[in-house]
Amino acid sequence: MKSVITNHNNRILLNHHPQEETPPCNCRGTCPIQNKQCRTKSVIYSAKIADATYIGLTSGPIKDRITCHRQTFREKNRQSSTALSKFIWTNKLNYDSNGEMIEPPVQWSVLKQSHTYKPGQKHCNLCLSEKLLILQNINKPHNINKRTDLASICIHKQKHFLASVP
Repeated sequence: MKSVITNHNNRILLNHHPQEETPPCNCRGTCPIQNKQCRTKSVIYSAKIADATYIGLTSGPIKDRITCHRQTFREKNRQSSTALSKFIWTNKLNYDSNGEMIEPPVQWSVLKQSHTYKPGQKHCNLCLSEKLLILQNINKPHNINKRTDLASICIHKQKHFLASVP
């Protein structure tokens, strides 16, 4: 019993979280993320375009989230999906000088990797870290995020509620 308690205390005091090994990049062309970290999970990312910055999060691989963002840049009916897509469509950054649709030049980067909510925890570290990074940049003039992003509830916690069971 003493060894079980000692191991538990050491794990908590050392803040030991087993790290999942990230699979290698499998991009066909150039990888959208620096250092080929496109398959990293549970990250807070930054998207820079035209001197503006957007901060977002994903619990899945960042490559999948970037694909969803790119889809909102191409499809007019999804232009209001995120603050980033609204910014791109409003400023017409997805059109070239001839009026043809192009892929906007977005620089993607991973700001922080964190852990999502697990049953028994009080908070989701991923959501709290994103809110902290947004708060640190909220008053910068080139920030795309809105203040309403701070009031959103954790979507990672909701999937563990009994009401979400089919």
